[in-house]
This record gives sequence, structure tokens and C-alpha cells, in this order.
Amino acid sequence: MISLHDPAALFMTRQLHRGALLHILDDPSREDYLAEGSNLSYEYFAEGELLVENGIVVGAGPRGTLISAADSQTALVDHGDALLMPGFIDTHVHYPQLDVI
Repeated sequence: MISLHDPAALFMTRQLHRGALLHILDDPSREDYLAEGSNLSYEYFAEGELLVENGIVVGAGPRGTLISAADSQTALVDHGDALLMPGFIDTHVHYPQLDVI
């Protein structure tokens, strides 16, 4: 595997990201989830992995479960304890940000 700090990582089509991972599986407001009192709409891993190929998420899980899919052409990106939220798009802005948009 190649570290993200290696310039070759910029050209990698496969990356294995590591960090805390919140993976959304379904709509959290589904009636059956609310009625059961347990929410199966997400998975959270304090130490997770996210496998991305050509910009598309192809795997998510606890650390160690996706390492077998990594090869010498996979860039390893360790985000420490940062929270990874694949697919989350924050579309709102705050007034002070308007000058830079």
C-alpha cells in the first residue's frame, strides 16, 4: 500500500480510508425503526474503514475487514479519529461564508 503522503497517491484509483465511520444504510425516520426503539438505519464504527475505487464507495466496515481488498496499488489514508461520513453532502452555508462563495 502507498501512504497518502506519497505523491503517487494522487494518481491512485483505489483508496482505503481509516477513521471513525458513520455509514447511513436507510431512512432513519422509517416507522418500523421508530416503533422498535432501535435504529437500524446506520452503522457506526469507532475504528472503521472505507474502500473507494474511482471515486465510488465499494466497501465500508470495521477496521481490518477491508484490508484484504487492498493491494500495492491502494493508497492508505489514515484520518486518525476524524469522522468519515460517506455520501453526506452538506448543502447549507452560513452568512460569513457568502463572501468566499
